[in-house]
Amino acid sequence: MQLRDNVREDISEIRKNLFAKKKKEEEVIVESDPPPIPFNISFNAGENGNLNGNSFVTKDANSFLGNDDIPQVQPNDGYEFAGWNEKSYRL
Repeated sequence: MQLRDNVREDISEIRKNLFAKKKKEEEVIVESDPPPIPFNISFNAGENGNLNGNSFVTKDANSFLGNDDIPQVQPNDGYEFAGWNEKSYRL
């Protein structure tokens, strides 16, 4: 077995095969408001009436019902429509 001569380059030479490590860019997380969830509003004339118009409407939060959104009620003979019960709801 023969010893190999220790061949080294001069330390002042720059090696061409070195590469610089790139710094990882920090991810910036921007929190945004969640998209608004629409609400479904349904109208029920009950057993003694019929609706003239849509029986449901979809609205975004903080929006209002317009007169065109609310259907007209045609009561059956002998009955009178007194108004909508705004507090009645089902989940």
